[in-house]
Amino acid sequence: MEMPERTRRNKNKKRGLATAKVVMVGDACVGKTSLMSRYMERQYVECTNTIGAAFVIKTWGIHDIAIWDTAGEEKYAGMTTFYYRNASAAILTFDMFDRTSFYNLR
Repeated sequence: MEMPERTRRNKNKKRGLATAKVVMVGDACVGKTSLMSRYMERQYVECTNTIGAAFVIKTWGIHDIAIWDTAGEEKYAGMTTFYYRNASAAILTFDMFDRTSFYNLR
């Protein structure tokens, strides 16, 4: 028997779990952290290096969405793929003036 959606949401919330996971991916300094900061805190942050990953939980309607800001530096490439696991969506971020940052999303 399947648990009602509201009950499942409440249990997840008590355990600190989000109902959806979104990962932001892209090269270093293409704007992942700036986009997340602008969306969550309504402020702009210049290029900062994320070590590993950072995440926030945003309540959107009835859903708690975990937004993961992954590191873009090459030395963290092997580690960031771990954060893609079980993601509901991905935000592909690139610098429109740097064609290589677009091609690196492959």
